[in-house]
Amino acid sequence: MKKVSPGLLVLLLSYISIASFSAAILAPALPVIQSVFVLTNSSLEWVVSFFLIGYVLGQLIYGLLANRFGRILSLRIGLCVYLLGCVICIVCSRYLNYPGLLFGRFLSGLGSACGLSCTFMFLNELLPPGQAKRSFSYTLISFTVAIGIAALLGGVVTEYLHWYDCFWLLLMHAVLMLYMTQYLPETWVRDKQVCFHSAVVSFFNAFSNRRLLVFSFVVGGSSMFTYGSSFAAPLFVHSYMNLTPSGYGYWSLFNTLGMLLSACLGSRILYRFGSYNLIQVSLAIMLFFLVALCFLVHQSRASTWLFFLLTGLCNFASGLLYSSASYTASNSLSNKANSASVMSFINMACATACVMFLGVSIYHPMLLL
Repeated sequence: MKKVSPGLLVLLLSYISIASFSAAILAPALPVIQSVFVLTNSSLEWVVSFFLIGYVLGQLIYGLLANRFGRILSLRIGLCVYLLGCVICIVCSRYLNYPGLLFGRFLSGLGSACGLSCTFMFLNELLPPGQAKRSFSYTLISFTVAIGIAALLGGVVTEYLHWYDCFWLLLMHAVLMLYMTQYLPETWVRDKQVCFHSAVVSFFNAFSNRRLLVFSFVVGGSSMFTYGSSFAAPLFVHSYMNLTPSGYGYWSLFNTLGMLLSACLGSRILYRFGSYNLIQVSLAIMLFFLVALCFLVHQSRASTWLFFLLTGLCNFASGLLYSSASYTASNSLSNKANSASVMSFINMACATACVMFLGVSIYHPMLLL
C-alpha cells in the first residue's frame, strides 16, 4: 500500500459526513417545523427518526452491494437515492405534506448511508495500517466541520429565508458529492468464486463476532449522545432559553469546538496510548459531564453559556470515544466491508432508538440526557 495523498484523504472524509450534514441542518428548524405542522414532541421526533431508520437499514445494504458490485458503484447508487429523497422533501415541505416529508427523509437517510459504509471500506483498504489508524481520528474533523456548518447554515436559513430552503442546500450538496465520485479509486477486487448468497451469509455471520459487537455498541453510545442531543437541544433552548434558530446555530459552535478538539488530540492519543485505554478514559470523562448536564437542565433557570459549555465537553469526550472504538470495531474482521457495515448498523440503530425514546417519553427530552 502507498500513502494516500492529503487531497484524496480529504475527499474520502467528506463522504463520511453526508448524513451528519443532512441531519444537523434541520436541527435549528425543528421548533419551526413543529409549529408549522402543529406537532407534538412525539410526532416531531419522526422527522429525525424516519431519517435515522433509513440510515440504519442502509448500513445493511451497502456492504452487500459493495462486495458484489464494487465500492464506487454502491456509493453512486446511494447518492442517487439521497438525491431523490431531497427532491421529495422539497416538494412536500412546500405543500405541507407531512407524510410525504417523512418518506423523503427516509429515502434521504437510506441514500446517505452509503457515505459512512463506503468510507470506512476505503480507509481500511487504501491506507497503510499506521495512516489508517490516524485517519479514524480525522473522521471526527469531517463530522465536526459538517455538523458545525450545517447547524449554522440551518439556523440562518430558517430565520432569514425559510426552513424548507435547507433542502435546496442538501440537494446541491448531494449533486456535488455525486460528481466527485469520479475522482475516487476503486478498491474492490472481484472474486468470481464468491456468489451473492455466500456474501450475504458471510455478512450476517459477522454478527457473531463478539469483539465487533462490543466495540460497535461503544460507538453507538457515542452516537446516542450526538443524535439525541441534536433532537432534544433545539427544543430545550427554544422553550427554556428563548433562543432563536440562528441563536442556536451560533451557540452550537461550542459543540463544534469540542468535537474539533477531540479530533485534533484523538489521533495523537490513540497512536500513543492505544484504543483500549482511550475508550476507558473517554467513557469516564463523558459520564462525568453528562451527570453535570443533567443537574443543570433540572434547574429552573439554566445558564445558556454553561449549558453549551457542558454539551461541548460531552462532545469532546464523545469524539475521543468514537475514534478509538470505531477503529477497533471496523478492524475486527478480515472482510472490511462486513465489519464496517455491521459496526455502522449497530451504531446508527443505537442512535435511532435513543431519538425515538426521547420523542415518546412523557418527560421533557433534555431531562433524559
